[in-house]
Amino acid sequence: MYEGINGPGDALIALDDLHPTLAARYEELSASPPHPAPLLEHAEVKATNQLLWERRKLGMPDDASALADMKASVYFPFMKEVDALGNKVAPRRAPFCVNCAHMLHDVPSGFGRFTGWPADMNTNYQPW
Repeated sequence: MYEGINGPGDALIALDDLHPTLAARYEELSASPPHPAPLLEHAEVKATNQLLWERRKLGMPDDASALADMKASVYFPFMKEVDALGNKVAPRRAPFCVNCAHMLHDVPSGFGRFTGWPADMNTNYQPW
């Protein structure tokens, strides 16, 4: 299990540290990312990058096919959502933004993904 934290600036994955599997996707998307946030600042991309490097170190597959073996469960730890009883509770579940959905399109997301920007639960949300 790996954790990541969203963050810009020096919190971005350095291109020298980007795993080749994600680097290929980064190259495809970097000229025209579908979301305004930097492609390498989100927690799920950071955690996936770490996991791919760990898989390589252990001699496990670390190509694009390995992404389907992973699962992301992303939360906003300090934001609240309403539970079934109407209570506001933390943490709030976080679907992949459209950038993460493209970077990690083979990684199942426990809370879904947005396939467009701006994010809209009615028009561009997928539950996987």
